Amino acid sequence: MGGEAEALVGGEGRPRRASVARRESVSASTDNVNWSGTQAHAGHILGSGELKKATDEEDIIESPKGRVTLTLVITAAATIFGSSFPHGWNTGVLNNPAHLIHQFLNESYMERFGSEPEAWKLDLLWASSVSVYLIGGCGGAFSVGWFANTFGRKKGLLVCHVFSYVAAVLFAFCNLAKSFEMLVLARLITGFGCGAGSGLVPMYLTEIAPVNIRGAMGVLHQFALTCGILTSQCFGLRQLLGREAIWPILLAFIVVPCTVSLCVLPWFPESPRYLLVNKQQDKEAEKALKRFRGMDDVSADMEEMRKENEMQKKEKKWTFGQLFKNNHLRLPLLLVSALAMCQQLSGINVVFYYSNGIFLSAGIPPEMVQYANIGTGLVNVVMTGISVPLMEKSGRRLLLLGGMVVMIVSAGGLTAALNLHDKFTWMSYLSVVCLIVFVVGFAIGLGEYSMLNAICRNDRLFARES
Repeated sequence: MGGEAEALVGGEGRPRRASVARRESVSASTDNVNWSGTQAHAGHILGSGELKKATDEEDIIESPKGRVTLTLVITAAATIFGSSFPHGWNTGVLNNPAHLIHQFLNESYMERFGSEPEAWKLDLLWASSVSVYLIGGCGGAFSVGWFANTFGRKKGLLVCHVFSYVAAVLFAFCNLAKSFEMLVLARLITGFGCGAGSGLVPMYLTEIAPVNIRGAMGVLHQFALTCGILTSQCFGLRQLLGREAIWPILLAFIVVPCTVSLCVLPWFPESPRYLLVNKQQDKEAEKALKRFRGMDDVSADMEEMRKENEMQKKEKKWTFGQLFKNNHLRLPLLLVSALAMCQQLSGINVVFYYSNGIFLSAGIPPEMVQYANIGTGLVNVVMTGISVPLMEKSGRRLLLLGGMVVMIVSAGGLTAALNLHDKFTWMSYLSVVCLIVFVVGFAIGLGEYSMLNAICRNDRLFARES
């Protein structure tokens, strides 16, 4: 996204010149944002993308290009393995051992209250165990700004691992204690940690990467998440950790990637942007940049960050109310909000949380359900990996619309298969195909369109004359 575009400046309606590369290089600093999480990413970019006081040629920032270094690779790998991977693990881990967890919930309820729970109570306990993870995730997402500015990007990620360790202890002993409350509480706690981590990971990765590879770095979070889902499904096989006596270990396994991250990340630098802008530590920021870039001359990167910081200081703070009132920002805001809503309400969470029940309802033999689950996870990983080159060749809009059409058609086919499998035995296999095709449609479309991604990549919405 090189070149320059016209951007609206001030209230006078005069078009001024501002670098498109400047907008692309804007990372998720939250020092001048009143909210956090994905909203912090969006608000910062929206605020700086519209009103840019670039009146002179020296205000135009030429974003320096960089290369991939060993330090950058190791830091990115440790970051996504310690934070993005556990997020995916917690998303898919309950699926294969669902029948064992149902049994645990039933037994713990009977021991607590002395009677077997009614069907709706058992369903409520199971649904709470699954969905409370998302409730915790919401709280964590809205805490991203606080974590990022209080501890820093890297240290914030390490602090979030504490929630995973606490949750792992509760997971490990919930069956022994016959306490379903420990299971629910552990899911809530780990959800909070993963929710905060899901905002800190792309923030940290984009701030340490050169501008020319920031797009690729942003994809790593989603890719590691899908790998976490697939790995948890594989480890949840009855032949591995999906057995009656050791299923709590399966849930507590999240401590392994967190421990690896805790051992590796402290040896690598903090975000240079955080050190320069938030902490005003120029020498430390330059030192960090030299390690990430693998070169001694990082003056161009330092100058870029300084000019960005100066521009940001001149900008007023934005609230959601102001964004909706501004004519030039209302359409982009509604667009990214609609994409985010479509992503979350598409039904993809049902696939990874409840596909076990879907396959059983479709008439798939119980011993084969776990392999069908792995099939959906594998397709998700593969399609996430190839969606980026597909997007560059076919265009983002085409893949987005095409992916949603595929999801609609496959969802209709799945509905028909679930209702007709008693009359036609082959409908059971059709349900598996439809569910996999549904995942394909999501991966090539809505799966790659997070709110931040949509804002960063659709520069034309922000580059308009008044």
